[in-house]
Amino acid sequence: MYTLKEIIEQLINIRRLPTLNPVVVMVEKALNAEEPDVQGLSRVISDDPSLTSMLLKVANSALYGARREITTVQEAVVRLGFTEVRKLVMDISVVNYVADMPEGLLNPIKYWEHSIGVAICMEQIQNMTRVMDKNGPQSHVVGLLHDIGRLISSTHLKEAYESLPDNPDELGSDWNIIEIERDRMGIDHAQIGAAVLDRWGLPTKIVNCVRYHHEPEVCPAEQRKQTYLLSLSDAICRKMQVGGSSEGCQTEIPKKLWTKLGLDEGILEEVEKKITDQIQKSLVLLNISGMQN
Repeated sequence: MYTLKEIIEQLINIRRLPTLNPVVVMVEKALNAEEPDVQGLSRVISDDPSLTSMLLKVANSALYGARREITTVQEAVVRLGFTEVRKLVMDISVVNYVADMPEGLLNPIKYWEHSIGVAICMEQIQNMTRVMDKNGPQSHVVGLLHDIGRLISSTHLKEAYESLPDNPDELGSDWNIIEIERDRMGIDHAQIGAAVLDRWGLPTKIVNCVRYHHEPEVCPAEQRKQTYLLSLSDAICRKMQVGGSSEGCQTEIPKKLWTKLGLDEGILEEVEKKITDQIQKSLVLLNISGMQN
């Protein structure tokens, strides 16, 4: 059994624990400015040769149907726009992070597929409904990082992680992954993820969504709606069996998630189609990173 303090201290002392690219935090700060600057943002990204190389490869890929070769970060920012660049910087950084992690108990490709699926789901629902009055552009980032605690615990806390059921579905209809983790590890993956993201310096509004994505009703009011959107998107992807979260398949989506967001369940079929289409496009990142050949 661990306390939150003990587990963070243990993770901090693990030298092999990779950190998220600091450029991600700098990009977030640059794009949160009242008037983001193309040249300033381009300089931040260009300071990281690996990120620059992958960004240019993606920008020139068939994914974006480039008509002429993009050779500089500034060209990529101008062509793709701030929103798309923010997503790509985060996507590339998370792919590299997952690729750098030592062997763990989660399949890295399935983990990536689930994470990007939730990110895409949040983004598509936001685009279709404008359910978020603000913080909409951060939906992709929140979805992508929501299960980072699961990845970290499965890799660096193997003994505790192995005490969790291989297939939570076998526990029946009333199981709750958060309760199971707290009972068997003394802490849950949402707490671990939020603590690590906070240490990395990501904004509180992202950290809170990750921390409360299994219990949005107790999330601070400012982030509560986005956290409900995250919970809904996670449920949709688990129902579709997108990637692997080690949380079992969601047989049905709780009606309260739709109700709390004021959304019509009738959009589900269209959302599922958009997720399927977009995930196939996103797999180009795995090829570029070398995770999938």
